Amino acid sequence: MPEGDATLTAGYADKTLPEFLGLLEEHGVDRVLDVRALADSSQEGFSGDELEQALAAEDIGYLHLAALGDFQPEPYPEYMETDDFQDAYETLLEQVRTGPSLILCACPDVSSCHRRFLAQRLRDEDLDVVHLTPAGPKETVTFEGG
Repeated sequence: MPEGDATLTAGYADKTLPEFLGLLEEHGVDRVLDVRALADSSQEGFSGDELEQALAAEDIGYLHLAALGDFQPEPYPEYMETDDFQDAYETLLEQVRTGPSLILCACPDVSSCHRRFLAQRLRDEDLDVVHLTPAGPKETVTFEGG
């Protein structure tokens, strides 16, 4: 299956924590790269410390990359040109190159999430990216806006 060697992305808003952990196990994920600006969530189990502890119990690493979050002072594509973005992106790139990783945000629909921009940047680096959508894994998605 194509996602075996790919970096995965997923949103958690449509999942419970046990469902999310099962998804990670199903796809052999070693680490979760949290690209929310704030690792807070009203959804049980998905705030940073809670999530990190739940993942650690499953031997899955966790890294919060707040600088890759979508609450930025300028439109995200413009923000991607800043030093803050570039520094955090280099960390993301190092992580995905060292093992099975999943890029996490709350949005279940990647077509309206900033993960789509990160996915495109990774594809520009000749890396495979698969979005785990509510309808199942998708290598490409159609989205509006740039």
